[in-house]
Amino acid sequence: MNSNQQDRNSVLAIFACCLLVLFPSRFSSGEEPLARPSEVALTFQRATEAFAQKDFASAKQEFLTVARATPNSELAIQAEYFAALAGWNLDPSDPSASEIQRWLEHASTFETQTRSSGKTIVSPSWDRWVEAAHLLLAKYELSKGSTREAERRLRQLSRNSTDAKGTDSRTSEAWPTQSPCSPHVWLELGSLLRRENPSSDEALECFAKAIEACQQQSSPSHQLLQTLASWNAIECVAAKNQWQEVCDRLKEFAQQDPSSEFRIRAKLLEITAKKKLSQAVDVAKELEPIVDLALAGNIPAQLLYDLGVAFADAGSSDSSEAVFLELIQRYPETGISIEARLRLARDYAQSNRWDQAIKLSEEATELGCPDSWKAFAWYIRAKGHALALENKEAIQCFERGLDEGKLTVELEITLRVELLELLYRSEQWSKIGPHAEWLLAFSEKEPTPPTWLPLVMLRQAETLANRNAWQEAESMVSTLCRDFPKWKKADEADYLLARCCIARADFQGARERLDRIAIASSNSNATLLARAGWMAGETFMMQRRYAEAAASYQRVLSIPGEEHWHAASVLQLGVCAEMSQDPNAAVEWYRRVQERYPESPFAKTASERLSDLMTKAKQAERIGSGKKR
Repeated sequence: MNSNQQDRNSVLAIFACCLLVLFPSRFSSGEEPLARPSEVALTFQRATEAFAQKDFASAKQEFLTVARATPNSELAIQAEYFAALAGWNLDPSDPSASEIQRWLEHASTFETQTRSSGKTIVSPSWDRWVEAAHLLLAKYELSKGSTREAERRLRQLSRNSTDAKGTDSRTSEAWPTQSPCSPHVWLELGSLLRRENPSSDEALECFAKAIEACQQQSSPSHQLLQTLASWNAIECVAAKNQWQEVCDRLKEFAQQDPSSEFRIRAKLLEITAKKKLSQAVDVAKELEPIVDLALAGNIPAQLLYDLGVAFADAGSSDSSEAVFLELIQRYPETGISIEARLRLARDYAQSNRWDQAIKLSEEATELGCPDSWKAFAWYIRAKGHALALENKEAIQCFERGLDEGKLTVELEITLRVELLELLYRSEQWSKIGPHAEWLLAFSEKEPTPPTWLPLVMLRQAETLANRNAWQEAESMVSTLCRDFPKWKKADEADYLLARCCIARADFQGARERLDRIAIASSNSNATLLARAGWMAGETFMMQRRYAEAAASYQRVLSIPGEEHWHAASVLQLGVCAEMSQDPNAAVEWYRRVQERYPESPFAKTASERLSDLMTKAKQAERIGSGKKR
């Protein structure tokens, strides 16, 4: 075997270790042993080419054929090695890991037999093959949770090579003996130690040794390893909260010309370090130069998410949106992408882009967002429907959010308060009570009254009133007025108190409350003003004071835009005229309801009363003329 082929095989071994979990498939058994050396050479060449082309099934078959054709030879051990690596790439599982383990045992036996016969192993890559096999097994052990076994294996590789055999009890395995370990070993051991203790001094020392070993080489692969080791070392120092050293190391790290991914990671860590050092930092300005890197490079999903969050926290909404949208496009169904949708939905909601907010929330729920985000997704959907006046859909979404469970207290309060208000607008009185009671019970445990408490008290009092529990309703709303005299909805509380007064026939007390609403008209909405004016008219009607009632209804007509209450007041003006024995005026008012408000709920009553008046008028006409009825 010539030196070029040996070098090529060495490269293949290293390459295989970097692709340990790729290209899964199945392997079929080999062929009959080869008879001639030329056939062996051709088969080995085919196997090598198949391996390089990642045709691992063919490579494994060809390498095993070579091994069977050259038993008890260095070539057979080499072929077995690449066959085992090819098998691993086909199916990284317990059986393929066992093949690697068996190869190490075969290699140990072959070493012993070779040395006992006074010979030496020819291939200069032998130790690297052995090391690569141990590294692969160490990674596999880590993936299976066998951390201690992996650590023992890596520590053995990192020891002085001349002591490898003598210091390890597992002499059935081959171990490197002729050269110091590669930077891969130091990097893997340091990473393992850092997982167990992020601020480990020993891990930091391992990374330093990996960097030192890489600096003695000039290949691209070693430059990449140096970057990885340097970054791990920086994160180790950050875990120690040695932020000035982090900044110093980041400056050196930038000179290594790291990839886009590491440039982004470095910038985010640099910002954190500066903040920890109480340095003034314009986060948006610091991050802006790396937006293009994030959008153009092959950046991992989690890093894109972290960058999007950093932009959002810095108030750079455009950049945050661009990064989150890139994350969603590249990794549409990952969990972190679902969270990005919900963050964007929240931002869209805050800028009144509800169509987009609802769309993203729907996508998140359909994709199966994490339990901790489900309620929030339903909340966004509910808000969008509520703003579109789709009350039925909004209520359903609010209720779904509450049913999801795993709610934060803040979100549950928000869901209940906004659902309660929506139920009030929809006049679903029976559903209001449980939410109001939950919120009132929660407020009693708080050291200071929550800002939403007055609204909940009012809606609960209105629910009591609609159940004719007037005394309880009046007690609650009176407490509300006493404890929150400057509350922005105090006029609504006055209106409910007026209703309570009417329930106990205190019409004058009711009008005093209603007059307060009219006096404070600058703080009241038009609909409440119209309702209050109409209700004042009703109190006079109950006392048969028709002229005063009519004056109240006339004032309602002067409030613009309140067609419902205009129609109600015009109808009542007709009733006032009718009760005041002015049928002609009553007819005019009833006809006005028919003509101006034909779609109102009062049109039918106006028609009925108008019909009665016309019938009475005809009867009176017949009586006056003496004609038979």
